[in-house]
Amino acid sequence: MLKLNKISVNKIPLLLQLAQEIWPENYIKILSQEQISYMMEMMYSTDVIRDQMLNGVEFFLISYENKNIGYLALEKEYKFINDLYIHKIYLLKEMQLKGIGKEIMRQIFEKAIQQRLNSVSLNVNRFNNAVKFYEKMGFDIEYQEDIDIGMGYLMEDYVMRKIL
Repeated sequence: MLKLNKISVNKIPLLLQLAQEIWPENYIKILSQEQISYMMEMMYSTDVIRDQMLNGVEFFLISYENKNIGYLALEKEYKFINDLYIHKIYLLKEMQLKGIGKEIMRQIFEKAIQQRLNSVSLNVNRFNNAVKFYEKMGFDIEYQEDIDIGMGYLMEDYVMRKIL
């Protein structure tokens, strides 16, 4: 059974351990090793995650058959009014393409509906194969943006949104 388990500050080390395993392998074909290392340092430190938690971002460990297989971060009204924004959604490589992502999205949509929100949105790298998955899940590309993250690096993203 798939579960989304909300975590608190004391579980950040577990989240960071999963991120170290999952995040780089998702971008190795898209980004340079230097940019991956830079972004890991920028986005995945205890202080950064704690600050996000204290500012309204909810983090979840994704478990399947009692094993942590990924993580998720959600925030209300980050980019759009009455919207649930997906900051992070990552699964172990061996858990992808098994229907688990669809179930996670179903649970996210359910959370948004329970909170009386009208849409779900996210950013995704324009060169990431996940764009096709999100389109199948009913997301549309709202716009594209290039986000300067320093050191000459850009996040070249689509902002995608699904109206519920």
